Amino acid sequence: MFIRSFFAAALALLVLATAIVRWPAARWQMFDPEYGMWQAKAELLERMPSGSHVILGDSRLVAAYRPTQAPDLLSVNLAVGGGTPVESYYLLKRLVDKGVAIPSMVISFTPTHLTGYNSFHSRTLPFDVLKASELDDLVAFADGMPIFGKKPWELLTCRWQLPACFKPYYRYLVRPGRIEKNHAFEQATLDQKGWHLFGVDSPANMPEEAELTQFKPEPLVDRYLVRLLALAKTHHIKVTFFVPPLAEKAYWRIDPGYRQGFVAYLKTRLGDSAYVDAGPVPLNHMGDGSHVSEQGAAFATEILNDKVFRGKPSITPERSDCEAHHGC
Repeated sequence: MFIRSFFAAALALLVLATAIVRWPAARWQMFDPEYGMWQAKAELLERMPSGSHVILGDSRLVAAYRPTQAPDLLSVNLAVGGGTPVESYYLLKRLVDKGVAIPSMVISFTPTHLTGYNSFHSRTLPFDVLKASELDDLVAFADGMPIFGKKPWELLTCRWQLPACFKPYYRYLVRPGRIEKNHAFEQATLDQKGWHLFGVDSPANMPEEAELTQFKPEPLVDRYLVRLLALAKTHHIKVTFFVPPLAEKAYWRIDPGYRQGFVAYLKTRLGDSAYVDAGPVPLNHMGDGSHVSEQGAAFATEILNDKVFRGKPSITPERSDCEAHHGC
């Protein structure tokens, strides 16, 4: 009798917990304000008009490209924090499946997001970035390969929206004001067509790749970059890989071998696609070690608008004597 009562109570708790995490208001409460930004990206995708230039990638590109800077251009920034070719592939596929005509696409992935460091398990899965059918496709495409360090079956808790998927976030259910912050974040992102600044007060920090010496892409991420580029080619979408600016000291701090490995890898995958490196910039162009400031965003946006979307001659960033002194 006791055992039956115990299991009945456990089942009731599981059902209650599942109902809570599937309640939209609970998600707006327990997730950090970046959840609002990710939801805004989904809204922007759904209403994106044909003829728009598409921006896909990670947080460096979220901060680097500001669509509202050029009202005459149709462009939407769909890059997401910690993004990899996996998220970008499925976002692009949704657009082409909807019949949205895309003249060109800019992609950008921080080197470490191609080698394994990302936010897939902490944000992509719990934030509902991928639909259930897309997760099924991911598992099938992985064909037994680890998915960002985990076995395919470990995705099932999020695939079925079970309480275990959201375990790290439960403590935030009792913190006041998070729903309002998330919705404010969402609206601000919508108003800026996907653009958002991150760091604002630590421009001298070093990016994560500054301490690395060898670039080696994660196999699954590599396969998805190939898949993303193939999808773009099938739909006659012009692709440009963009490397956002870094502060001069950070830019030249990166090991030459690491940089050469990264560039060589991209060239083997990009084929005829363009590659644009914004290069080093003054410290006031950076908000933190990895993300540009508003001034840096204006600079990076101008490069993409003129060189990629309008086809004008490229803008060459000013370089100091740091170029001759890698340890400046």
